Amino acid sequence: MTAAHHRLLSGVRRIGLAVKDAVSAMRSRRISRQSRCTVTLEAPDLPRITNPTMIREAPGWVIAARVPWYEMLPDGSYRVSRLAADGSATVMMRLTDGLDITDWTMVTEPDPRAYPDLPPHGLEDPRLFRSGDQLRISWVGLDAPSTFRAAQHARENSGSVFFPDWADARTAVIVADLDGSKAGVPTILPSPLGNAREKNWMPLPNDTGQLRFIYRLDPFEVATVDDSSDHSFADVRLDRAPGRSRKLERWSGSSPAVRFRGGYLCVAHRALREFALIPLVGRSVYLHRFVWVSEDLRERRVSRTFRFDSWGIEFCSGLAVEAGRVLMSYGMGDRTAHVTEVAEDTVLALFPRHARPTSEHSTT
Repeated sequence: MTAAHHRLLSGVRRIGLAVKDAVSAMRSRRISRQSRCTVTLEAPDLPRITNPTMIREAPGWVIAARVPWYEMLPDGSYRVSRLAADGSATVMMRLTDGLDITDWTMVTEPDPRAYPDLPPHGLEDPRLFRSGDQLRISWVGLDAPSTFRAAQHARENSGSVFFPDWADARTAVIVADLDGSKAGVPTILPSPLGNAREKNWMPLPNDTGQLRFIYRLDPFEVATVDDSSDHSFADVRLDRAPGRSRKLERWSGSSPAVRFRGGYLCVAHRALREFALIPLVGRSVYLHRFVWVSEDLRERRVSRTFRFDSWGIEFCSGLAVEAGRVLMSYGMGDRTAHVTEVAEDTVLALFPRHARPTSEHSTT
């Protein structure tokens, strides 16, 4: 086959995928229409917060959200809104059971000056989870020298607007215990595949304290972490479950997993880049879907796609299930943070009838 034939087939495949993406997007459900309530999270003195994660802490909820150092503009450029040595910051909020904010404080993050192995340009996209009885937080640590040089130059010379350059960026997943709003000693989770960029690992709850993450959805792979050593880097083992789920091809992790009907429930996301087939949408459309995983991690069930409220950048970083309530925390456009509540039946209805997690999966 000639190079021209390869290019032709590649182009046809890209068109086919674009059409498939368009159909999937147009069929996605707008879940806000079935929401019991949706609240916007705001903190005085902070210009914007986004991508919140959440966890139950009776009688209310704990939220951790990213305070970005930039504002993303419609043309893909960034406007520097905050530029410091530590890049993004993390805010913690406490909410009542009814989702009213009672207080907020900044998380004391690990300092790269004290832990020189940490990525130097900030910790982003927090996820709250429990491992045994310990409340923990994971972040994506950012090392992006070209982007931060461009940001610094823009701040000093050109009105704070610039186009990011991620060519030399590296990311790693960072985990630390939480004591109130203070993070403990960080552990760096190296890529089990040697990748320069890692993100969107979904924590799996467990009672033993063993760190486990859903690393990939298709093929389904779980990262098990040994963080018992004294050094900054943990050992990460990757295990693959049998079978494939083609509905999750090109989908990525989003929320932490939570216990649900005898297994685990999580939210996955798909970013459709340069999505020009829907007018006036912009550069990206984010879709979500629920994924149920059996306790032995061998069976997966996949819901239909949904979006929260709009066509555009929406990202779910938090999921909680409590007494028939399903709460999701999400960011919009890297500039706002929200929590929405739906009934458990609303979630189940998104699964095809033959694939719904049933009471037979529930633990007794």
